[in-house]
Amino acid sequence: MSRLFCLAILTAGLSACQTAKLERGTSVRLTSDQISDVKASVVEDLRDAFLIDVESDNRVQFGKIAAAKNSKGIISLCGYVRRRADAHDMVFYGILENFPSRLHNDRVLAGALGKDPEGAASLLAFCRDQGINL
Repeated sequence: MSRLFCLAILTAGLSACQTAKLERGTSVRLTSDQISDVKASVVEDLRDAFLIDVESDNRVQFGKIAAAKNSKGIISLCGYVRRRADAHDMVFYGILENFPSRLHNDRVLAGALGKDPEGAASLLAFCRDQGINL
């Protein structure tokens, strides 16, 4: 099982992720299992942040998810997620690690979620700097 590392809520700016200076990567394709892990992790963190309720994962839609791998083998990823009641997409950023996990939500640890348009724009710029093109 893969592990997604990095998710925290931002209204603007990227102070949480800017401190983690990662080397720029080159584009890689995620497997269907990795994408499933990412989606499950993002939904769980949206619940933990009280942005969706326990039974509303069917009210979340995912858009494109893209990734880049650097020379150290670290896979950074970004993607779009929307609560169906919202008019705009949120953007998330994470680091995918490959090691077993027994806890449902420990695939996602401290990172970034651009919740409003300004936060999403900042996070998209950060993703581009990491070599991730959404």
